[in-house]
Amino acid sequence: MWKVTLCAFEDMEVLDFAGPFEVFSVANQLKAYQLLTLQVASVTDERIVRAKNGLTIVADTSLAAVFETDMLIIPGGDGSKALLENTEAMQDISRLNGHAKLTWSVCSGARILAALGVLDRQPFTTHHLVIEDVQKLTKNGFFVDKRFVKTGKYATAAGVSAGIDLALHMLLALTDSHFVKQVARYMEYPYIEHESY
Repeated sequence: MWKVTLCAFEDMEVLDFAGPFEVFSVANQLKAYQLLTLQVASVTDERIVRAKNGLTIVADTSLAAVFETDMLIIPGGDGSKALLENTEAMQDISRLNGHAKLTWSVCSGARILAALGVLDRQPFTTHHLVIEDVQKLTKNGFFVDKRFVKTGKYATAAGVSAGIDLALHMLLALTDSHFVKQVARYMEYPYIEHESY
């Protein structure tokens, strides 16, 4: 079973977090909870995380307590700016990225991947209001106007709802297109097999 780790931090965008969480939760449910283990990891030792506009989330663990993962998901939101300044959290993200088979961001979470250097000279997408921020954090990274962009083990999703599209696409690493369509149908979500960059 794959271990999927979803980072949680103060002032993160709710749908950036909840969209991928729903996709992987539904997928696991449809496979009788034998497909993956999904954990929410707070970037600090505080288990209670207040997302943007006040939604409170209780994390399963802290990022520091996670020693390995197969998939690392980084949401965005205004809190991603503060996360860049959290040296310890950034070190934990970098450490887990080293173990992960797939690492990806949603929306302004691309700031974090950019700061890790993995978007240097690579195509990326992000929320339209954050493009310049991300470009400044990369060495010659370049924006592509797509719902999501995947290059090797790294991927970025555009703003907010695009995280659902990328999560469905990433589910292909664990299953197949027929099952991904089942998950989207269960969610009443219009699944489109987007081509990555």
